[in-house]
Parts: sequence; C-alpha cells; structure tokens
Amino acid sequence: MRFNVREDVAAPAAFVFDVLRDYETFERAAMRRGATVVRGGPAGRPEWTIGFAFRGKPRQVLLRQTAAEPPARLTFGATGRMFEGDIRIDLVDLGRTRTRIALALEVRPLTLPARILLQSAQLARGRILRRLQSRASELGQLVEERWRAASGGGAL
Repeated sequence: MRFNVREDVAAPAAFVFDVLRDYETFERAAMRRGATVVRGGPAGRPEWTIGFAFRGKPRQVLLRQTAAEPPARLTFGATGRMFEGDIRIDLVDLGRTRTRIALALEVRPLTLPARILLQSAQLARGRILRRLQSRASELGQLVEERWRAASGGGAL
C-alpha cells in the first residue's frame, strides 16, 4: 500500500533539508505522542528502535536512514514484526525561497494477519491520507517558523 502527500513551504530546499535532518526534534515529538525512541547506528546512517502501542498491543519498529542526497532526498527503511516499508522524502526547489516536500510512504505486509490488516486499511485510505497530510502541514509550518527565525523574522 502506498501513500503520497505534498506540502509547499516558504523556505529554500537546503534549509528544509537541514531541518529534516534535525532528528532530535522528531525524536522528541514521537516521545510526546507516547512512543519510546532509542537511537543507534553509525553517525552517517542513523537508525532508531521505536516502540509504541497500536490497537492495544505493544509494537516495535526499526527505522533506518538508507540514503541522504542533500538537498534533494532522504530515504528511510522500516521493519517490524508484521510489516516492512519505505519512506522517501523528496525536496523540489520551486524557487529561491519555495520548496515542495513530497512524502511517499510504502507499506508491505510480511504475514497473513498483516495482509488482512492492510486490506482493512484500504477501506480507511481517505482518513489515513488526511492524517498524513495534516502531519505534513505541521511539518511545513515548523520549517517556515524556523526559516523566519533564521532569516531575520520576515524575509520570505
């Protein structure tokens, strides 16, 4: 199952890339939502073990950065007990101070129960896309706030 969302932000692509590589911010955000996050891996290829509750059961996912191509792309791979997936974040330069963030998420089942769960997620695809778009909008707002602060408060 594949999901794609886009968000345009008022900041240059190189700046957006740097904000996306500020992993501590995203780790803290996950912990505020109730997840446990443990970072590991080598400095150039970080990985995280993320624990969270889903449908009343504890789950664990290993998230690895698989590629970083500044300032255009970040790629991650995720592996859990029932699913595996890929996350690709592409940054498209729309101008000197405009960037499009294109987020692609692909999830693949590893077990028969996971396949069934993914079938039910197909029925809720619209709701899942709305939530993902909402998170992308929050990310866009975070980037724009940081850009305004870094560029002197208002030069867009």
